[in-house]
Amino acid sequence: MNFSIDDIKNTGCFDDIDIHLADFLSNMSGEGSSSFYLLCLFLSNRLSNGDLCLFLDEIAEKPVSYFFDDNDNENDLSKKIIFPSLDELTDLLNKNRVVGVEGDYLPLVLDSKKRLYFHKYYSFENLLSEHIKALANARTLPANVSEIGATFSLLFPQSSDVDWQSVAAYSALSGGITVVSGGPGTGKTSTVVKILSLIVESKIKRSEGVSISLSAPTGKAAARLREAVNTIIADLPISAETKKLIPTETFTIHRLLGPIINSHKFRHNKENPLSYDVVVVDECSMVDIALMLRLVQALKPGAQLILLGDKYQLSSVEGGAVFGDICGRAEGISEGIYSKDFINHGKKFFNINIPAVSSGAGINKMNDALIVLDKNYRFGSRSGIGILAELIKRGDASRVLEILEDENYPDIKFIDAPSLKDLGDIYRETIQVHIKDQDASTTDKIFSLINNLTILTATRRGIFSADGMNRMAEEILYRLGIIDPIGKFYHGRPIMALRNDYALSLFNGDMGVTSDMNNVLFKDAEGNFRTIHTSRLPEHETAYAMTVHKSQGSEFDNVLIVLPDKWNRVMTRELLYTAVTRAKEKVIIAAHRDIIKETVLTPTKRMSGLKDKIWSYD
Repeated sequence: MNFSIDDIKNTGCFDDIDIHLADFLSNMSGEGSSSFYLLCLFLSNRLSNGDLCLFLDEIAEKPVSYFFDDNDNENDLSKKIIFPSLDELTDLLNKNRVVGVEGDYLPLVLDSKKRLYFHKYYSFENLLSEHIKALANARTLPANVSEIGATFSLLFPQSSDVDWQSVAAYSALSGGITVVSGGPGTGKTSTVVKILSLIVESKIKRSEGVSISLSAPTGKAAARLREAVNTIIADLPISAETKKLIPTETFTIHRLLGPIINSHKFRHNKENPLSYDVVVVDECSMVDIALMLRLVQALKPGAQLILLGDKYQLSSVEGGAVFGDICGRAEGISEGIYSKDFINHGKKFFNINIPAVSSGAGINKMNDALIVLDKNYRFGSRSGIGILAELIKRGDASRVLEILEDENYPDIKFIDAPSLKDLGDIYRETIQVHIKDQDASTTDKIFSLINNLTILTATRRGIFSADGMNRMAEEILYRLGIIDPIGKFYHGRPIMALRNDYALSLFNGDMGVTSDMNNVLFKDAEGNFRTIHTSRLPEHETAYAMTVHKSQGSEFDNVLIVLPDKWNRVMTRELLYTAVTRAKEKVIIAAHRDIIKETVLTPTKRMSGLKDKIWSYD
């Protein structure tokens, strides 16, 4: 059907900011094309949902409703407004004076792959891909092997099986960039501590200094990293001198870069780089493109970057799927593709047998920088959580449902089509089993309560949302005598920050507990409590329950996963995988069978050109 600009606005699909931006660009273009207006609206909308661009071939000839939650109303305008064909879209953009091509400086960019960008994010992609490839090209096969050969063999004793942790360590000795992906329990942190031990020992034997930083996107992720590193260092068979030079302090990425108050800029940038020789970043799946770009731009010349994360987890709430793109998470890129030089050098000097799907022609240095850890040390072969996570990762919906209903896995419980009463009963029973004689008399106790059992949801609003589950949890905990929710800031109320506040060094996702009606206690990256007055808090919410996105970087003993009774596009394979892998001991999934099936069968797909740019072989 032919549609007008007013028709598009009346769909109710777009926010005011989308409309204001589309109005501006439409006026700037000097034409009143409703199709161009729709493209501007949709590009703005998709950016707020994590996409960096529009793939014209994927939106062409589809109704607007296809990209939004299902609507049963057949008369809904979003079902009747359909994007033009690919040829029509391309022709429309090529003729528009606010749309440029590669190299132009105009508000919108249409590149040679028919991807439409705002210029800002087109530049972000180009700059980040250039930095990543430059770091990869700076890699050199490790020399002076004799300095660390004995320690390498001690830390990574070789067997007939491939030890991917040792491959990661060998790769990291090449400098430049190293990317280590693996799920919870695959040993990413222990591997990186061993890597740092080898780097430090090599520097000591050459009488050279080395400075290392450890960071993560959020305060809670940084705190977990610090705790893990301290525990691992204590048990390593390395010298006291080496241990002393491995840092035990951790930073958020923002704190590492040094935020400037009332500005989006940081003290450390390409003009004023970080002083560190080695920069380690954990939980990289949470890092958006803007922050990752600022981080790599702030590296000093010759610095080494080590990225840790899980390429199967949810991507950042903000723009891009940066870690997945860096890992080449898509068709045609395999973690089993390495160069012949890399394979032969590892065998000769470290006795590592590195299997490869392919080697030689068509391989760039980025291949040698990517290692995926697949052996799980937390979940045994009979662990329901481990098996379930692997099946979700593969998209095997039928087997997922079979495992959920198999009573031979005590660490999994499934509640089909739960009512609110069912959910309340489950939460109450679990609290009573795991938190006996508990109360909120101390901050440590309420933190313990949250870490013992947390509710994870797909959405923030609605009956089965974080809001709804928080209200349910408060009522149950009150009736059990664990809390007394008098007033907004009652003693023991857990809260989560929802936006960054650089002045307070408080970041989106940081968790705190109300100590009294005026103060909230937060744990910093060193594990110490600090007090912030309630009047100074940024936007926040109660956190007995939280969205799966907000749970990233955290682990809990027991997790109750609650999915809505109607599927929507945020409910993806990666969301369910991330939720399940937050649990260390037991996971309870409360959802309709059909919803679980649809979720497992729906992979997250963000529109971005970053992967293509990093992994191009030109």
